[in-house]
Amino acid sequence: MQLRLRQKLGVAKFSNRCESKLLELIAEYEKDYDEIVEEDVAWEIADVEIAKVEDGEVTALKKGRTTLTAYYGGKSTKINVNVK
Repeated sequence: MQLRLRQKLGVAKFSNRCESKLLELIAEYEKDYDEIVEEDVAWEIADVEIAKVEDGEVTALKKGRTTLTAYYGGKSTKINVNVK
């Protein structure tokens, strides 16, 4: 199984503070089977002053860049978060 976060170009871009976006975590299994994962996912933001995350919803807090990591089934994937 592989994981990926669904967001264009692998970057979650925010144009202002307080803007929120819901990301989808996709588990890719063998034989071309994909599944949106909503339960048992752990989310982590590297810099909690730039953005926060709860249940896959990322909210911009202030200008800057950070990384969001999603953990599921012993695997992890990352996406860059840019707040302008």
